[in-house]
Amino acid sequence: MNKNIDEKEETKVTKQEEYNQILELFGEKAEEIDLNDVQSIYIRKNPFTDNLKRVENMTNEEKEKGLSRRRLREEAFKILFSMQFIKVDEEKVEIYCDINGIGNKEDIAYLVNIVNIYNENNKYLESIIQENKKDTWDYSRIDKVAITLIKLAIIEIEYLKIPFKISINECINICKKYNEEKNTKFINGILANYVRIKGLNDGV
Repeated sequence: MNKNIDEKEETKVTKQEEYNQILELFGEKAEEIDLNDVQSIYIRKNPFTDNLKRVENMTNEEKEKGLSRRRLREEAFKILFSMQFIKVDEEKVEIYCDINGIGNKEDIAYLVNIVNIYNENNKYLESIIQENKKDTWDYSRIDKVAITLIKLAIIEIEYLKIPFKISINECINICKKYNEEKNTKFINGILANYVRIKGLNDGV
C-alpha cells in the first residue's frame, strides 16, 4: 500500500514539474494550481514540448506562413485555456508564438487581439455562462475546457463578427479533440441560448 502511495506521489510531482516548465515559458509558476483542474492540453497533450523539436527545424519561411483558420482557432483556445490559471498579455502571446513557430504577423495580431478582448471583457463572458447555465450548477465546478470554448465562441461571434454557426461548430470540434464528448451538449446548450437572446437566429 505504501508503495502505491509513493508511486502516486511520484506521478503527481512529475506532473507538477512538467506543468511548472510549461508555465515558466510564460514567466509564471504553478505551485498553487490544483493539478486536478489541469486538462489534457497541458498535461497529457503538452502543446509546447511536443512542438519544440519541430519548431527548431523550421525555416523562417515556414514560420511566416499563415495558419489555417482552424489551426489558428485552436492556438487561441490553448492560450485562453492557460488564462484560467495564469495572466497572459501581449508579450506572453508573442513568447507562445515564438515557441510554437508562429511567425505570421497577421496570425500573431489575431491571437493578441483575442487575448486583449478576453482580458477586457472576461466578467461579461462569465456572466453569459452564469445566466445560461442551470441554477443547480456550480460555476467553479464546470469543466474549464468547456468554459474556455464558450468564451472563445462568444468572442468570435460578438467581437470578431464570425458567423455563429461556424464558431459553435468549430468549438464543438475542438472539444471533441481535447475533452470528453459529453461536454459538447453543455457548450452547445449555453451558446444556443446566447444566440437566441441576442436575436442572431430564432430557430437554434
